[in-house]
Formats: sequence, structure tokens, C-alpha cells
Amino acid sequence: MHITELELRRLIAEAMTGSLHEKAVRGQGKDKRTLYHINRFRPARPQPKMSYLQEWDPEAFDPDTGKRDGDYVDVPGTDNWKRWWIKSPVNSGVFLTPNPVDIAINHGRSGHVYAYKVPQWVIEKSGGLHRYDSGSEVLIPEEVWNEAGSEIEFLGKSMDKEELWKKMMPSLFGRGHNRPATKPSWMSDKELERWTAGQNKFNLSGLRATKHPEDVIKLLKPDEVRAALNRFEEEYPEALTGKKLKPEWEKQPGERKGFPSLSQIGERPINKKDQELIDLLKKQLDESILRSMISQMLREDTHAFHGYKFGPSKIGLPGPEFDDESSVTADDVDDAVAWLEYEEPTELVAFSRGSAVLHQMMQDEPSSAGRVPPVTYVSPAAMRDWTSAPVPGAPGGSKVVHSMGDNIVPLKQGCQVASRAGTDMYIAPGKADGKDHVRTLKYRNGGGTKVDAVSCADDPDLPDWGGTGNASDEELAQQVKRGKELVAEHFFREFVKLLQEDPMGFVHDLAAASEDFGQEGEMFIGGDPGKGGGKAIKRAFNANADHQWLSTLDTVHWTESAHSLEYLIGKSKDELSTTMSLPGDKLKNPPGMQIGLWVKGRITLAANDHDQLFTGKWHDYMGSHAGYTDEEQEQRQRSSGINKLPHVSKDYSRYGQLKRGDEFAEKMARNTPYVLDQSTWHQADWSNTNEALVDNWNPVGIVMGKWVEPIKLSVQSLGDEKFKDQAGVNAPGIIGKIFELAVEFGIPIFDRDRNELWSPE
Repeated sequence: MHITELELRRLIAEAMTGSLHEKAVRGQGKDKRTLYHINRFRPARPQPKMSYLQEWDPEAFDPDTGKRDGDYVDVPGTDNWKRWWIKSPVNSGVFLTPNPVDIAINHGRSGHVYAYKVPQWVIEKSGGLHRYDSGSEVLIPEEVWNEAGSEIEFLGKSMDKEELWKKMMPSLFGRGHNRPATKPSWMSDKELERWTAGQNKFNLSGLRATKHPEDVIKLLKPDEVRAALNRFEEEYPEALTGKKLKPEWEKQPGERKGFPSLSQIGERPINKKDQELIDLLKKQLDESILRSMISQMLREDTHAFHGYKFGPSKIGLPGPEFDDESSVTADDVDDAVAWLEYEEPTELVAFSRGSAVLHQMMQDEPSSAGRVPPVTYVSPAAMRDWTSAPVPGAPGGSKVVHSMGDNIVPLKQGCQVASRAGTDMYIAPGKADGKDHVRTLKYRNGGGTKVDAVSCADDPDLPDWGGTGNASDEELAQQVKRGKELVAEHFFREFVKLLQEDPMGFVHDLAAASEDFGQEGEMFIGGDPGKGGGKAIKRAFNANADHQWLSTLDTVHWTESAHSLEYLIGKSKDELSTTMSLPGDKLKNPPGMQIGLWVKGRITLAANDHDQLFTGKWHDYMGSHAGYTDEEQEQRQRSSGINKLPHVSKDYSRYGQLKRGDEFAEKMARNTPYVLDQSTWHQADWSNTNEALVDNWNPVGIVMGKWVEPIKLSVQSLGDEKFKDQAGVNAPGIIGKIFELAVEFGIPIFDRDRNELWSPE
């Protein structure tokens, strides 16, 4: 890249300043809004209305007949824009919108889309944002536009004309519709191939003709910059790429060899104007890549739709600023659609009134549903009088969190949202002091008790005080009482479930095999159980574990280096030591382990703490200390593969005396380090690492505990003609090795949050 250290610091400072400024603006309220302008040729500038309204005049001369047969004539005084919210007609101005797709579909506008940050005072002075012909708009008069000056920030081109049409197509014709471009049918195949290639090339003539190349290039998107550079490389291949020009030969009739085309004898030198454009394009491309990397590093993936008079700054998450009216407004819907479309959050917190905005948006703009990420509803007021929109189905991974002490929105309504949306339902504790409605935000990441959403929604003992007003003292007391009962019933059901599972059978089997533990002829009192004891532990585990539940866990084999994973290719019969994670949880890497192989297979032994298994390393099973002859090792590899055993255990010989149903005995049976089922699973803290042995496994993915950003940069470079030869499997060092392993295993690369970074498919 042609970026100096000073320029890099400037870009980082700009990104950080922009991020801090955005947070400051959020904290001050809706000072500025992001709005968009559609234009075929250039960014926004005040323009006069170019046409009059026309009406039929029966006395007018018909230009075709020259007689008073009537014709349409211009209506005087209509060369301006009139709207009901504007005090006087606007002769010249700028139209902006929060949702350019609506304007393109309903107002017939087509062109590139340019983004602006517009001060709220400009919007208010122009009459505000209003719905007009199924699209929201603000018409800023020329005098207001000029008064604002640099306060209206130009953010650049948001999308080009083709991208706008792609976004319109699903709305007009249904998802997946794609109309092919028309082609001249009279061309030969070769001519058509050349014509098609020419249509896809960047038009350099317009760029060369501009008097302000730096300003124009700043408006180009990264793929347009690359296309422009590719066109220059076609014109100057030797100077820009080092490739020698291959002459094309022209022949006259009867000639065998011919002569080289005059246009192909030698490459002309790059002229001063083109060199200036090439330098500007390279600088813009380098800065675009760095800005993208920096913005990804600073980006917050969890966003929020805020509650009534409880904006994004109070929640502490980015999100649109709604109008705080008594009902969800059209502007709220537009803001919600635009935010999801351009911010693309990976998680959405819908707090209180924000849930009503979400549901109104999904009703009014059905195409927006595909952009909604997993939702965490907190104290959802979606069934209050903010909206009459129904509760739609929620994306997978969504949940509802509601406090039993909420005096504003009934707990029963929270359960009804969960039941109808098909999400999990969590009841958070409460103090019933009037603050639980907001306090529940603290429990959005955990701490509540999961209950059955359907039975909670239909519970006749839960009060519901309707769409307005707060709970009476009696209603709130009843809600807290019933909420505690629902939580207690949940724990009772879990306790009954525990009694139905069988850790007792596990320790009884271990006691019955106690003679297999330790060294032959010596009393075993704990320590290394030996091969016999290790096999006995695995047999008891196989007979008593809940393998259906264990199969839901995600298992990752971690190593210190990518080169260590290479040995595992073709070794799926060998048992692997792995960590275990619950579905959806972050994939935890042990200290010092930088890369992992995500595998799926049968768990043959599992413990909450790997120190309670101590299954050892490769040399314990294949080295000179493994205790097997060469013939035995060869047989193991040919048959079932290399199996691992635990090298630590306590003495279970007296556990055979424990009796089922006895409270103390049941507790003793559960006091083992092994993970037999969900009841014996204990979430490890960051100082401990659990362990599972996995047999007959298949690779699922490579998980990065380190090097995530270099992998992302390499993936981005694969789409760049300048850098792709040094990216992916061709990248130097450890990064290239990681891509090679992904190709050899035939699996994607993930980060620890389960986001796919790259796939060889």
C-alpha cells in the first residue's frame, strides 16, 4: 500500500474522531440525521422545478391541425413545489429522504444515491420530514440550504444506480428476481463478446474530462476505483503491470506473415493527466481499504431500538432516534428501515416502545424483515397502545427478558410476545419499586430464569392492565407473587428432571470395576487408574451418559500452531482432546492456544475440568513411553484408531454402597468431575478449561483464537487484482498456511464468535 505512517495515523484519528463525535451527537439528542439524495449525475444542489402542471383547454389551438380543437396548456404559477406542510411554494430546493428505495419505487426517481448528515434545525426550518406518495421526504429550500452551508455534511456516494435497482427488485418483483440486460441481437458472437466486455468497463473519458478529479474520485466506491485502475492497466500494461505488450499482426490477402499493427508496435508513455489520475486512484483505493479495516475494528454489532424518552445514549447502544410520539409514526418506521439497511447490526435490543416500532416496521415494510437480526426484547411494549401491528415471528436466537416487578408493561404481555414470536422467555427478578422496567436492561445478557412462554402467556393468575396506564398496587403485588411461583415451578421441574437421570448408575458401574484400577497386585487409593481403570471409566460413561444432549455441544481441538493441525488430516479415527461449548456460546480457547479444529463426533468421555482427566499428549500413546509394542500400535491404527484414556481418578470402590433415593447418596453420586448430562454440566470460568474426548470425528471448521484481523484483510485482498497474488493460500507465513489447511480439510474459517471469515467453496 502507498500509505505513510503519518497518513495511517491520520486515518485512524479520523475514524476515532468520527466515532466519538457520533456518540456525542447521540448524547445530545437528534442533532443530525442521515438522509439521502438520488441524482443521475451529481450530488445534491438546489435546483428549480423544470416543468409546469398542465390542464386541458378546449379553446386552445391544436398545433397539429391549427384549429381550436383544444390542447393541454401550462398552468401559470405551477413552476414550483407545493406541499401541505410548507407555508409558501418552493421555486428551487433539494429533496432528501431517509429511505431512497421508497422514493425510487414510488416517486420514479433513478440514479446514484448520495448520503448527507443534515442538522435537525435545517429539517425543522424546511417543514420537517413527511410521508408523500408512499415515501418520506424533506424539501429544503435553496435559501435554507445555503444558510446551512458546511453544517450539512456530505458523506459520499452511498450506492450507485445499479445497486439501487437491485434493492428495488425484490420489492417490485419478489425476492430473487433479476431481469437480464438487453443485448443487441444483430451482433456476431465475437462482436457481442467485445460489446459485453466494453459495457462492463469503466468509462475513463468522463474521468479525464473533469476539472476536479480529486473530488470525483472521492465519490467512487472501491470497486469503481479498481475498475478505473484496471482500465489504465489495459492501456499501459507494461508501465503499470510489467507485462510486455504482445503485438497483433495484420495481414493483406495473399500474405503469410503480415506485419505488426501500428497501434501495437510499442506502448505509449503515460501522459501527465493520466499519471495524476492513476496516483489519485491508488491513494483512494489504499485509504478505502484501511478505512474499511478501521471501521470494522471500531464497529459495534449490537444496536438498539430505544424506549419512550429513553434514547440510545441512555441505553448505551447505537441506534436510530425515534419521535417519542404517543403512537409509532411513519418517520419512526423510515428511521428503523434505514438504520437496519445501512448499519447491518448482528443483534438488536428492542426495548419497551422500540419493540412496537420493530413490529410496525415489519408490518408496513415487509421486505425489511430479512434485515432483522436476532432480537433481544427487553420489557417489550409491543402489545400496548403504541401500535396495532401483530407480533411477527422472530429470527432464530431471539429472546424476551421481562421483570416480575415491572409496573409499566405487564409480565403477561412479555410472555405473549415470546409465545407469538416463538422465542425463549426469561423472567428477571424485580424490586417492584417503579424502576424494574428499565432495570431489566441489566439482564439482557443473562441472569433471568427461563420459563415456558406458552403456559406463562395463558396463565390466568398473571394480571394484565391493558394498553395504557400503570399497574395498581394490588396488580403489581399479584404479578410479583405469581412471577416467583413460575420461577419456583421451573426449578422444581428441573429438580424432577435431575432425579430421572442416572449419575448413580455411573458410580455403581465404577465400583463394580474397582479391581481393574491401578497396578496389578496393588491397592488403588486414587491417582493413575492404569489402562484397565481408564477403560472402565469410559465403559461406564458410555453406558450412563446422555449422548443425545452431549451431541448438541460444540467441540474444538486447540493447538499452539497451525502446523500442528496438519498432522490431523486423515486421522478422524483417532480420539481428540477438545473443549466443549454450549450451542451459541463463544468458542473458548485455552490459554496459549491460538488456533483450533472444530469437529463433530461421538463424545466418549467428558469432564468439567481437564485436570480431572489428564488424558496426556501424543507421545503418551504413540511414543516410546506408550506401553504398546510396534505390532499393537500398527493394529490400533488400522482398526479403531488411537484411543485416549484418563490418567487420573479417585477411588470409587465404596460407591457401590450408595443407595438410590437417599439424599446424601444422590449428592455423592453427583460429586464427580464428569459431564454425563445437562445436570452435571458446570460452565467453566475463564481460569478453567473443560475437556471432552471425541472419536470418529468430522472437521467442521478452523477456529481462530488469534490472527482474525490478518485473515479478514487477506480475504478482502482476494477480491483485489493488486493484492490477490499475495492473499489466501498465497499469503506469506502462518496466514497462508491457515488458508491451505482450510482448503485441504474442505472447511470454512471462523472466529470464536462463530462468524464465518472465509470458505473454500
